[in-house]
Amino acid sequence: MTGKRRAGKDPVRPPAPPVAPPPPRAAADVADPTIPPVVISPRPSRRDERRQRKREQRKRFGFAGGGVALVIGAILLATIVVGGVKAVTHTSGHKRTQRTVLLQIQGQNRTAVGSVLLASDPARHAGVEVLVPSRLITDVCGFGSQNFGNILALPGGIDASVRALSTVLHGVTIDGSWVLSTSQFAGLVDGVGGITTQVDTNVIQRSAGGGGRILVPAGPNQHLNGAQAVEYLSYQPASDQTAAAQLLRMKNVVDSTIQALGGRTNTGAQAVLRSLGRGGTSTLGSGKLVDLLDGIAADDQSSSATVDATDLPVTPIDAGGAIPSYRPDDSAGGIPQLLKFDLAGSVPATANSQHATVYLLNGTGQVGLVGTACPKLASNGFTYAGSDNAPSFSNARSEVEIFSNSAISQGQQLAKALGLPASDVRRGTLNQDVAKFVVILGGDYKP
Repeated sequence: MTGKRRAGKDPVRPPAPPVAPPPPRAAADVADPTIPPVVISPRPSRRDERRQRKREQRKRFGFAGGGVALVIGAILLATIVVGGVKAVTHTSGHKRTQRTVLLQIQGQNRTAVGSVLLASDPARHAGVEVLVPSRLITDVCGFGSQNFGNILALPGGIDASVRALSTVLHGVTIDGSWVLSTSQFAGLVDGVGGITTQVDTNVIQRSAGGGGRILVPAGPNQHLNGAQAVEYLSYQPASDQTAAAQLLRMKNVVDSTIQALGGRTNTGAQAVLRSLGRGGTSTLGSGKLVDLLDGIAADDQSSSATVDATDLPVTPIDAGGAIPSYRPDDSAGGIPQLLKFDLAGSVPATANSQHATVYLLNGTGQVGLVGTACPKLASNGFTYAGSDNAPSFSNARSEVEIFSNSAISQGQQLAKALGLPASDVRRGTLNQDVAKFVVILGGDYKP
């Protein structure tokens, strides 16, 4: 791959002579090594103020606080020894306290105008908003490399967006999806009486003669109705603007909307969401969604709690064209740090373990065939490693190719996960280092 792969690789050409499947190359291959990883993030002014207050409190009460901490520590230790209290964390296999939902605003072309992962942890009084650049390059099962914002327009795009972001975040659990059209989001803003937010730039509607009129004026406390909020969050003043500017506008609007919704009663907030129509209450349902949003709103207002609003750590790459593209920043200070401090409660215990990788080949030519296999891989502990067309589309039977005798048992597990008989497992002859397993999906595979 050279930073962008063709969409619709399932299938994209007629059968060709037998060749080994080409190793999928990460978008990192095209990154400029002279450009350091860039973490684009909004300005968390309220969070900085809270941290400063906490530092001052520690200075004033340092010695007394230390003594209290020792006493509390002794009490907790005794409680754990006597009562057998267990820590409740997601990574240790216990009940999670953090809940997550992926909010996406869908434009008229069905792509995502903006995307943000919302998380709330009532036990820790910590909210999280992770804003995702639309031009983040991701690999989508059956469709090759795609900009994250474009995934929503693909067949099964809602679930595919959740899976793609979970993969980027090293397997983080995303509990649900909340997709609103621009008209629905405008209805949400109007339903809470409009929002007051900072507008960083004049939103101008250009005219054919080169002039224009201001739809939304810049200013620190601008009151916006629904239509203005949509215009502002989706505004692109220049074709080459970076993701940071776009995501800042998304953050301002989403923050203000959550605050306005949080100012209503639980019943009133649910009524607003239900009034939006299909999808307005998310896949979580109105009750759980309002609880999550209320948690973020409460944390944002509390001096003793935090809401960490940050952009997904990314690195710019040259994918052609004037508009910047990005790949995930997996350096120590990038996504791993985000997971450690903000999303640790949603990282499964198996996230850092080695999963067997699977390269999928479409052996029948049926459009969308590969895409149906990925959820089956993920739910059975296998990792998608890429896809392509098989050398031939006349495969009456599937083949689960293994490359060592020690992989027979796991190959049979893979066949079972895909609904294939164990007899489809065979010793592969391809000289490849793409994945542990190569699967040709044939006529006996049922989507």
